Amino acid sequence: MKFKKRYYVSINKQSVTEASIGDADEYEIYATVEEAESLQSLLVENEDADFLQAANSILLHPLGNEDTESLHAGSDELAHIYRLVYQYGTEETKQKIDSLSLL
Repeated sequence: MKFKKRYYVSINKQSVTEASIGDADEYEIYATVEEAESLQSLLVENEDADFLQAANSILLHPLGNEDTESLHAGSDELAHIYRLVYQYGTEETKQKIDSLSLL
């Protein structure tokens, strides 16, 4: 059995840390090192995808006629991140995510 330890996830800052920063958007989880690293990678990938989507939107659709499929792809990735945070999360974390009605 792999050892799980406490981490704090900030989705806005794309970070998974062992020390609480005290942000309002911080979620406490218990995960293995591998799970925490995987979640960190997903957060960084999602940030990169958000940047590319924004740049694409500005350059290719300057009047706001965005491709809805690309918007859904980005929201699917974010939903996946929230599902993992929920899965690994403490009861308080699960309550916070439930209150957001994201899942």
